[in-house]
Amino acid sequence: MTKKILNLRGKDLTKEDFENAHLDKADFTSANAEMVNFKGANLYEAKFDSALLGMANFSFAIMEEASMRGASLFEAKLEGVNLCFAKLGGADLRGANMRNANLKGANLQYARLQKADLRETNLLEAKLDGSVLCNADLRGASLNGADLRDADLEGADLQNVSLQKANLRGANLHNANLMGANLQYALLEGVNFTNSNLELVRFLYTNLRYIDLSTANLNGALFNGITFNEYTKFPEGFDLSRLNK
Repeated sequence: MTKKILNLRGKDLTKEDFENAHLDKADFTSANAEMVNFKGANLYEAKFDSALLGMANFSFAIMEEASMRGASLFEAKLEGVNLCFAKLGGADLRGANMRNANLKGANLQYARLQKADLRETNLLEAKLDGSVLCNADLRGASLNGADLRDADLEGADLQNVSLQKANLRGANLHNANLMGANLQYALLEGVNFTNSNLELVRFLYTNLRYIDLSTANLNGALFNGITFNEYTKFPEGFDLSRLNK
């Protein structure tokens, strides 16, 4: 017998309780599910496109390959959720708690993530190009291989973040804190590092040609295997003998 897929498109589900429910492939497109409890639910391949999900609780839910394009998830609880390869392009995730979430390979293009809690989040190879992460907390997150082209990370906390082989071309890191971050093989063309904290950052085999680091804090930063040119700007008094040691 073919399993019937739950269709709740456009329904008003405000404050409903779906905790630990089996809702794989369910359709919540354009539904009003604000403050709904989905904690621990199975939502594999579920559809939430353009849904209203403000302050909804998705903590520890299984949402692999779910679609939440253009959804409103303002201050939603997504702690520990599995969103591998999910589609969240254009979603509003401002202030959302996504700590320890698994977003491997997820599509977050042009998503709004201002002040989101992304601590220890797995964003391996995630697509975040054009996203807005101003003042987001990404401490300890894994962004290896992630696409962050033209992302706005102004004021973001990226302490101890791993950005190996990440694409940061054109990203805005003004006033961002990258203390202890790993930028091995990262692509940095056109990045704005104005007033950023790059203390103890590992610049390993990165291209710093045309990069302006003149106002950044480079205390204890490690430079090995880098390339730079006469247009690379370092802080006044910076000891060039530190490069490629």
